[in-house]
Amino acid sequence: MHVRVRRNKTGTTSVFVVACKRVKGKKNPQPLLVKTFGTSKDPKVIKKLYNEAQLFSSRNKYVPSLRIYNDSDIESSEIKNIGLEQVYGTILNQRFKLEDLELGASNTTVLRELILMRIAEPVSKLKTSELAAEFNCNNLSLNKIYKSMDKLTDSRITKIKQQIFSNTKKLLATDSLSVLFYDLTSIYFENNNTSELKMLGYSKDGKNQHVQINLALVVTKSGLPIDYEIFSGNTYEGKTLLPVLLKLRESYGIQDVTIVADSAMLSKSNIAELSAHGFNYIMAARVKNLNKTIATQMLSQENYIQLNEDLCYKTMDLNNIQLIACRSKKRAVKDDYERKVTVKRMGKYLGKSAKNTLRGSLKKPYVKLTADSAITLDLEQLENSKRFDGFFGFYTNTDLPPSAVIEQYRGLWQVEETFRITKHNLAIRPVYHYKDRRILAHFAVCFLALAVARTTEFLLLQNNLKISSEKLHQLLQQVNHIRVINKKQCFLITPPIPAELQEIYSALNIPKPKVFTSNIA
Repeated sequence: MHVRVRRNKTGTTSVFVVACKRVKGKKNPQPLLVKTFGTSKDPKVIKKLYNEAQLFSSRNKYVPSLRIYNDSDIESSEIKNIGLEQVYGTILNQRFKLEDLELGASNTTVLRELILMRIAEPVSKLKTSELAAEFNCNNLSLNKIYKSMDKLTDSRITKIKQQIFSNTKKLLATDSLSVLFYDLTSIYFENNNTSELKMLGYSKDGKNQHVQINLALVVTKSGLPIDYEIFSGNTYEGKTLLPVLLKLRESYGIQDVTIVADSAMLSKSNIAELSAHGFNYIMAARVKNLNKTIATQMLSQENYIQLNEDLCYKTMDLNNIQLIACRSKKRAVKDDYERKVTVKRMGKYLGKSAKNTLRGSLKKPYVKLTADSAITLDLEQLENSKRFDGFFGFYTNTDLPPSAVIEQYRGLWQVEETFRITKHNLAIRPVYHYKDRRILAHFAVCFLALAVARTTEFLLLQNNLKISSEKLHQLLQQVNHIRVINKKQCFLITPPIPAELQEIYSALNIPKPKVFTSNIA
């Protein structure tokens, strides 16, 4: 865009601003009038007009206009989502350095888009390649995806884990790593080929007919991921805790740490080994499995201290281990309700032959068989169960006061929430890959996607914006641009984003998308 001065036949001088535009069939760009500033014979007026035109030219850039009168004015058009890429792509670029994996420029681009697509639309790799263009990811052909995944060797996956740990450590104060939360889940496969990793085992998803692997996850009390480990599908979950903690210590130098885990990790050998290696622990107790002496002491109302309106507790010393016994009025109501629901569901089976297979949880509680194999209620077991309504407890070797132990264990929901995001939002299961190498790569991609999603949530929370991954995903799906090709020019139109999203963009220091932009196609 520039200023032109033209002398007219009448003796006047005109001042205007023009821009150059390429026209089909013309070798050189053709001038296009943008704005006329006036005509005069007075040199002073002409100079003033010229200065105004110069100022206008410096402040404005020529933007081609989009004029549509009928169908023939549009050569092509499409809608693409840009919100998910703008937000999660920015966080991925800022917090993680994929180029340090040394995959090469092309494979790095593919990996980046694969991570974003895992967040945007977590489906099979084939479906990902088909949907990628809708989310402005244009490098995800199926062959490129598999080629990039095959580049994720053990050493590169280790680098990915190190980057994720480093990111979490930077986000948190150092002492926030003193308490970590551990859990393990099973991930099933659609194919039933066994391998070193894929084995039949106890499935937490009720998919015992499928081969599976076990996925262990360690997170902070903020829900930020620390590390993950994969175990073969037939590994007993109680045997996974210590190897993971020892690896954390070796890889990241984590020394003084208290690990919080549910009752599935509770065993005499685990407790002994954790103490022997200098780890502190808080583990849920199986109160109904306590020996008679300890159970009687726990159920006795003596020495309980009221913590709040709902909860009371007492400390029981058991050979250098503390059992924090608790009773909750709300939990008692919940336990009673759940037992009544179970008994009601069993009603249709009572009096029938045991050949009628009981389903799921109905196989175990409150059932006994008569001499002629008919199903009846075990009234003694029912009464025994009622005694424990509202009672729960924790084993610990820490010096924390009981109230702090209870509070720390309540943070275990973060790892459960992280597993929920991993399983549902990122659809880590079922897994369709056959080769162990691609299985390992699949989990590395999902773990990076999880780290990006959780980091985004954490950064928003630091700005007093408590927004779940689901809500953020829903909002970002509304940020689309419409791409229109008109007379060999490309126009991008972005409808105004919701007010709630404007806060999010501002909190993350991400520029809001322009409503209208154009370039030459």
